[in-house]
Amino acid sequence: KTKQWFEQPTNEQINSIKKWLLYAVTEAEATLGQKTGQLKLHMVYDMAIDKFKWLSFVSFEMFSSWVDEALVEMKEMLEKNEHIKAIVNDK
Repeated sequence: KTKQWFEQPTNEQINSIKKWLLYAVTEAEATLGQKTGQLKLHMVYDMAIDKFKWLSFVSFEMFSSWVDEALVEMKEMLEKNEHIKAIVNDK
């Protein structure tokens, strides 16, 4: 599966990571709650490095910008879906 992933064009790889980051930022939000931005960012970074070892070669600034995009999407998702919002808030 790793070989197949690396054979994808770079844009597809990045899009795959960004989709996964939506899960990671939602999990961090549920675990750490609001007003813990830097802690959540580091939690997501650690989760990502565990899952995608090679991400350590991506600059932290680039990774952080991807996380920011995922956060925007997560906030929109929480506003639109009360069930997901309840799950995140109940953890």
